[in-house]
Amino acid sequence: MALKHSHIGFVYLSFILFLVRFGLANYKPALNGNKALNIATHGINALLLATAGA
Repeated sequence: MALKHSHIGFVYLSFILFLVRFGLANYKPALNGNKALNIATHGINALLLATAGA
């Protein structure tokens, strides 16, 4: 059950980061290339896939 809840949490985080990056691309494109934001996005998506596979 904890695995299911963590997967759903990563889905929400991935969606929120998608919206943040979409907003940055439209309003402040210079901030969209932020290295920390890219690492966070890839990390969340990797954890999302890991929990889906488990």
